[in-house]
Amino acid sequence: MIEEIEFTLSPTGDEPRRHERYLPSNEIDGLLQAFPSLHSYPRTPAGYITYKGDYKSDLSVSVLKYFSGIGRSPHFGNERLKRKPLSFPVTGTRFFTTAEMEGAAYYKVDSDLELSSMDHATIQKVSQLVLEAKKLPSKPLIGKVAGRSQRIICNEAMVDLLKEKHFNGLSLSPVALNGSTTYKIFQIESSVLCGPLKNNLVDGVGQITSDHLSLKSLHISDKFYPPLLQYEHSELERLQGADLVFTMESLGEVPHALEEYSDIYKFQHLLCSKRFRDWAVSESLPLTFTPVQFGETLRTDNVLASTKVEDPHARRVKLSEEIAAKIDHDDARVGELSPNERAVYCLERLSVLVNMTGADKFFDSSVGPLYLPITEGLKVIGAEGMLEYLQKSKEICLEGLEPSEQNILDAELEIAERVDAASEELNGLFTNYVESEFHHKLREFEDALVASQEVMA
Repeated sequence: MIEEIEFTLSPTGDEPRRHERYLPSNEIDGLLQAFPSLHSYPRTPAGYITYKGDYKSDLSVSVLKYFSGIGRSPHFGNERLKRKPLSFPVTGTRFFTTAEMEGAAYYKVDSDLELSSMDHATIQKVSQLVLEAKKLPSKPLIGKVAGRSQRIICNEAMVDLLKEKHFNGLSLSPVALNGSTTYKIFQIESSVLCGPLKNNLVDGVGQITSDHLSLKSLHISDKFYPPLLQYEHSELERLQGADLVFTMESLGEVPHALEEYSDIYKFQHLLCSKRFRDWAVSESLPLTFTPVQFGETLRTDNVLASTKVEDPHARRVKLSEEIAAKIDHDDARVGELSPNERAVYCLERLSVLVNMTGADKFFDSSVGPLYLPITEGLKVIGAEGMLEYLQKSKEICLEGLEPSEQNILDAELEIAERVDAASEELNGLFTNYVESEFHHKLREFEDALVASQEVMA
């Protein structure tokens, strides 16, 4: 398992709180003196340094220890703990090895494909959804419910396939449709419950809690994304034979204005066995699988494994890592890559931003300078929704702003203010369909490159 961290150092020491996501320059000077190798990391034209490295590497450990020594502390957003004074934001990303993916007995299931949109004004019950029929063909289909919910839903054709496989623990609940009888949609559930999670769970204000029922917000506290669900080793023996399992805890966050729809936002999450995962991979279903840990470490020798199926996610990760290594992860060198390599590198950078920070922060991030190659990549993979979103974002955030070499720092600070001011408008443009289409198209493009075993020059 690889756990990477990323944070940004800012040259703007005069107004450090104006851009609180960055560390100010009066602290950077001492850092660069203590760790000269940081000079080699990528910089923006205004001098921002983005550090990215293995969390457990000697350099990462030493840098974080250095900041703790001067009263700073890293704040991992995915940890969801209450932010401490003088802390600085750190992004943590987790990658699993092929051995860990193959060795796991159970996985958390998430869907890459968005099937529906919600209209809260017309929902009569929590279970009712308004579905866009034009996006629901009769072929076997599986995806997720709209919004922040990751409930897995499917159509009748997929129900028949699921039942043919006799997956142990499978349970299906019909989803009511408002004003439409064309399609019958079902939520994939389980009649089997896991025991309690070992992970620390936090409430909406970042306090670790044991109250898992009455809270409107409950999250797994984990420095890295995706979070790693952890259970006692004895739980594995108890679950043996179950292909689909529900978490005991309902996880998620209920928006204050939508409390009457609490079950949509805070719900039990679906876990699956290796048998189910292998079948889903063989069927090319748009699902992502994150290993679940039983005991102290992830397994790499799963004795419950059915068939050995090479994990497509691991292949995609390997592809992107090999491409990034060609230019030493340096954004300034993307022109050295072939068109397909450049598309993968730049769109993976965009994907991390969308998952960790939000697409509305595009022009106020280290990914912003990659706007042109990213839009070129979006055209290559056919992600029209994301392309249109970024083009509109550019109009909102950069209109009339043409920074010269003399005022580029002031321009970047103005961009930051524009992005903050336009955040609500940008979020309104960033629909679930835009995100779903982008990730789905990127996944298909990378799978095609892997399958062809070549990257066109």
